[in-house]
Amino acid sequence: MGFGVRNEDVDTLTLNTPITLGGSQNWEAANGPLTLCVNIATGGFLLVLSGDQAITVGSGVVISGSGAVAWDNPGSWTPPAGQLGHSGKFFVQRGTVNS
Repeated sequence: MGFGVRNEDVDTLTLNTPITLGGSQNWEAANGPLTLCVNIATGGFLLVLSGDQAITVGSGVVISGSGAVAWDNPGSWTPPAGQLGHSGKFFVQRGTVNS
């Protein structure tokens, strides 16, 4: 995976423009939190949400498409109904995802 987002600043990085992946991506909250406020179309590619800092996925965000989604973060994520509208696989590497 050569593409993605990495927050190396201690301030929160907020993504707020709809995104369609053009390749597999790792979005990492390395030194500061990452907040997703946008709909994400996986486009058939893998999306990894990772890092040691907090990742917040907004309640109105929908992740769609046939690509897989992986959660690799020590925190927890409780997606509201319909948020994970993708048809791909879902992996949990670290942390907790509540359904």
